[in-house]
Amino acid sequence: MNRQLPRLSLLLALLLLALPTWAAEREISETFDLGANGRISLSNINGDVTIEGWDRDVVEVRAEIRSKSRSSVERTAVDFDYEGTTLDIEVDLPRSRGGWLGSHDGATVEFWLKVPRRVRLDDLSLVNGSLEITGVEGEVAASLVNGGLEADGLRGDAELSTVNGSIDARFDSLGGTQRIEIDSVNGSIDLFLPADADAEISAETVHGRISNDFSLYVDKSGWVGQELRGQLGSGSARISLDNVNGSIDIRKN
Repeated sequence: MNRQLPRLSLLLALLLLALPTWAAEREISETFDLGANGRISLSNINGDVTIEGWDRDVVEVRAEIRSKSRSSVERTAVDFDYEGTTLDIEVDLPRSRGGWLGSHDGATVEFWLKVPRRVRLDDLSLVNGSLEITGVEGEVAASLVNGGLEADGLRGDAELSTVNGSIDARFDSLGGTQRIEIDSVNGSIDLFLPADADAEISAETVHGRISNDFSLYVDKSGWVGQELRGQLGSGSARISLDNVNGSIDIRKN
C-alpha cells in the first residue's frame, strides 16, 4: 500500500480549502452629481450595503459582483436610474429554471456608497444582507428581510425594519417634528438617544423585555410581552418601537 496517498489526499483537501470562495468577480464604479438634498433608493437581493455621509454634493458608488459561476457574474446587472436630484439603484439577478439562482452559484452584489450628508435615503430594500449607515442626516427608510441594520449619526426621520436581524440606531439629535418608527420580528432593537431628547415614546414587545436609561416606567403586567409609554422633555418628536421576538433597549448616547 502506498503510504503517500493519505498525505497527498490531505494536502489536496487543504489546497482546495485555501482556494477563494468566489470563482469570478466584477467591480462597478460610478459617480453622480446629486445635490445636498437629493434622494436615493437602492434594492439588493444578495449582499451587504454600506453607506457613508460626506461633505460633498456627489454620490460615489462602488459595487462588487461575486459568484462561483463566471456566467452568473456576467449576467448580473446593476441598473442606475439617475435624474439630476434622484438616483435609483437596482440589482438585476439572472434567473434559473427554479426562479432566482440558488446560493450555490448565484451572484452576491456588495455596495459601498458615499453620499451627501443631508441626502434622503427613502427606499433601501435588502433581502439577504446587512446594512450599515453612518453620518447621514436626512430622512432614512430601510427594510431588511435577512440581515442586521446599524445606523450611526442620524438626525432626521427614520423608518427602519427587519424580519430576521437586529437593529442598532443612534441619533445625534432628536426633537421638533421628527418621527421614528423601528420594527423587528426576530432580533433585538437598540435605540440610542441624546440625553436632552424631546420625544413621546411608545414601545411594545410580544416575546422580549424592554429597558431604558431614562427612568421611564415599563409595564410587565400583561400575559405576554412588555409595554412602555413615556415622554422625554416636551415630547415633541414621536418614537414608535415594536418587536415580536426580541428585546428593546433605549439608551443614552
